[in-house]
Amino acid sequence: MESIQSTQNQWVKLAASLKQKKYRDESGLFLLEGIRLVEELVQSNWQMAFAFVTPEMTSTDRGRNLITQLEKKGPLYQISVAMAEKICDTKNPQGVVAVAKQQLADFDEVLPSVQLDNEKRKPLLLLADGIQDPGNLGTLLRTADAAGCHAVILIDAVDVFNPKVVRGSMGSLFHLPIIVASEALSLAWLEEHQISLYGTSLEESVLYYDVDLRQSVCIIFGNEGQGVREELLQRCKQNIHIPLLGKAESLNVSSAVAVVLYEAVRQRYQA
Repeated sequence: MESIQSTQNQWVKLAASLKQKKYRDESGLFLLEGIRLVEELVQSNWQMAFAFVTPEMTSTDRGRNLITQLEKKGPLYQISVAMAEKICDTKNPQGVVAVAKQQLADFDEVLPSVQLDNEKRKPLLLLADGIQDPGNLGTLLRTADAAGCHAVILIDAVDVFNPKVVRGSMGSLFHLPIIVASEALSLAWLEEHQISLYGTSLEESVLYYDVDLRQSVCIIFGNEGQGVREELLQRCKQNIHIPLLGKAESLNVSSAVAVVLYEAVRQRYQA
């Protein structure tokens, strides 16, 4: 494992630049911070470009084991804590940082993943329309993974490789097909494969537990401030809503995702 002494090192500078979308787009790379996320990376089939560890990682069995795995995955460098702070998006970074190649799914991958599902369920998809908060998108991905979604489609959303999205996903980024596509392409594919659209909206809607979510469905969740766009709602089979019994005007979008997706889980596993 080679040691890097200068913050002007090309790999240190490249990694630090990945906090900005411009450089993520140019390089096709993204940043992962922390033991848990990097462990998820090394256990996945995603390609690592290179990684850094600080000396503290050699002081625990978990750290030494991760170092061994990282050395098999790609180039590994030792850096100081000060260098890690320069690279990372968090104030108090853990002792490991990795740079990986971006990997997005294609619509063609969705239906084969359904066929491989041990439960042999019909497609359960989530479409995120204009989600802009990185924390919300990260939590949304984690929830979709936990609920067994077959894919998440992103339209006009915040960059899925934003460091806050990556951290919020807690590794679900590596396990869940994520498709970034236009509205037109997404709607055409869903219609071609007879996947019913359900929009989340208070307008002309029914309670979320009164619809059959055992069928092939894609549920749309909208922008934090504006909700689902009207042109998408017009393409939906039905709009659904979560009842608000207190004085709150709305739920956080990631909370709404959890409520609705786990109703789909209840219906599908109860059937």
